[in-house]
Amino acid sequence: MREIKFRGKIISELVVLDGKWCIGLLSKKDFETFITMEGVNATTFQVDPETVGEFTGLHDKNGKEIYEGDIVKTPMGIGRVFNRLGCWFVEMQEELGYFASGDLEVIGNIYDNAELLKEVK
Repeated sequence: MREIKFRGKIISELVVLDGKWCIGLLSKKDFETFITMEGVNATTFQVDPETVGEFTGLHDKNGKEIYEGDIVKTPMGIGRVFNRLGCWFVEMQEELGYFASGDLEVIGNIYDNAELLKEVK
C-alpha cells in the first residue's frame, strides 16, 4: 500500500522558513492550503498551493522519493512527473514515457529547476 503524503513550499513571514519544502499530510481551510509534518512535534505550515505535489509511492534509482512535479532523468532524456486520471506519467518533450522507477533519477523539480526542462526542448 502506498503512503499518502504531499510536498509543498512554505509561505511564512520568517525568512528562515519561507520557500522551504515541507512534507506531510495535506489539508485546506477556507482558501488556504496547509501541510502538517508528522512526528513527535507535529507542525502545520501554510504552503503555496501551486507547489503542492503528491508522493507517487515510488523511489528513483538512488532511493529518493518521487513527487508530482519532479524533473527526472530517464534512459530517453529528461522529463517531468505528473498525474493524470490516477496514473503517474513522465512527460518527455512531446511524448509520454513509461519507465520503471529504477530507471529514473530525480534531478530537480519544476518549481526550483524549470530551466532543466527548457534546455531539453
